[in-house]
Amino acid sequence: MLPRSRWLRNWTPLTTRPSLTSKQGIILNNSLIRGAWFVLGFLAPSKSTKCNQVGGGIRTESQIDAYFAAGARRVVIGSLACTSPQLVETWLKHYGAERIVLVFDVNFDGVTPIVMTQAWQKLTDIALFDVVKRFADIGAKHILCTD
Repeated sequence: MLPRSRWLRNWTPLTTRPSLTSKQGIILNNSLIRGAWFVLGFLAPSKSTKCNQVGGGIRTESQIDAYFAAGARRVVIGSLACTSPQLVETWLKHYGAERIVLVFDVNFDGVTPIVMTQAWQKLTDIALFDVVKRFADIGAKHILCTD
């Protein structure tokens, strides 16, 4: 772990934008996403302007491809990193660690942060430090944690 002062120097603030998916998790049309991001103030009118990162409910490679095509620089993967870690490892290798952000929601079991999945609905038995180490060891660069 980086010392606090070094971590603060290396930290780059990024804004995460919510995904614009249906309740069934099906991604909406790319042009609709770009239009909605613009209307909501997430994108400037220029097509060269990109949303920093987007996530929520990403389950398939086609969703990731669609987000990148719509202008996202990075996608945020949450629950799937715990439920299908091999798939997420494949995506890290395929897209590169710079394009994938992993996010872990945690609840504390005494002093140990335990990962929750499915939008805070399911408590796992996975300790945050274990899952972060696993992905850091394979080259993950961007990891968020919410408590």
